[in-house]
Amino acid sequence: MAKKGRAPCAGAKAANDARANALNPNNRAYDRDLAAQRDAKKEMGQREHQLNCLASRTPQQKAAYGRDVKKAVEAVHEALGGEFQLHKVGSRAKGTQSRSSDGDVKIMGPRPLTEADRPPLTKALQRRFPNVVQTDNIHKVRGESGDIDVVPRSATFFAKNFQSDRPKNPFKTNDQAMQAVRGVKSKVAQMGGEIRGHAVEQTVLRCQQKTKGANFMELSSLAMEELRPSFK
Repeated sequence: MAKKGRAPCAGAKAANDARANALNPNNRAYDRDLAAQRDAKKEMGQREHQLNCLASRTPQQKAAYGRDVKKAVEAVHEALGGEFQLHKVGSRAKGTQSRSSDGDVKIMGPRPLTEADRPPLTKALQRRFPNVVQTDNIHKVRGESGDIDVVPRSATFFAKNFQSDRPKNPFKTNDQAMQAVRGVKSKVAQMGGEIRGHAVEQTVLRCQQKTKGANFMELSSLAMEELRPSFK
C-alpha cells in the first residue's frame, strides 16, 4: 500500500504562498522591485546575445582569415627567416571585436626589425596579397577576410610615440568590459561614426575602475558619453 505524502508544515506553506504571491503580477503582494530586476536582467541577456551575434563570424569568414594569416606567416618566413613567428593580437584576440574589425598580427622574433628588413617583407607580402600598404611603422594588407595589420613587436624604425609591445589582455577574464567595448563599437557604427578600437578599450577600462560593479550596459553608456566628442 503506497504511503500518503506528508502535508507541508504551516511554515513551509506560508513561505510557498508568499513566494507565489510575490511572483504573481496580479496579486497586491507582487514585488515591483523584483519585476524591475527581472526585466533588467532579461534586457541584459537580450543585449548580450545581440552583441555576441554582431561579433561572431561565419565558418567561411573564419576559414578565410586562417588562410590570410597562413599567407602572412609564409611571407614573414621568406623575408625574415624561420625564427620569426606571427601571433594573433588585437581585438579578435581579446574578444572585443566587431564583425568588421581588422585583423592584427604581430611579428615576434629574436631581434628588432630594421629598415633593411622592410623592402623584402613588402615584396614577400605583395606576392601573396593584392593590396599592400607600407606605413611608417607597419604593413597593411588586404586579404580574403578584409584588412590585416602586420606589426613588428619591436623595430628600430618605429616613431617615438608608437607602442607595439605585447601587453597583457585585460579582457581575458573581464566579460563585462569586453561586452561594453563591443556595445560602444556597435553604437558608434549605428551612428555612422568611426573611432579607434584601442581608444574604446581604454575608455571602458577607465570607466570600470571609476565605477566598481557596473555591468556592461552601464559601462557602455559611460564610455559613450566620454567618447562622444571624438567621433568622426
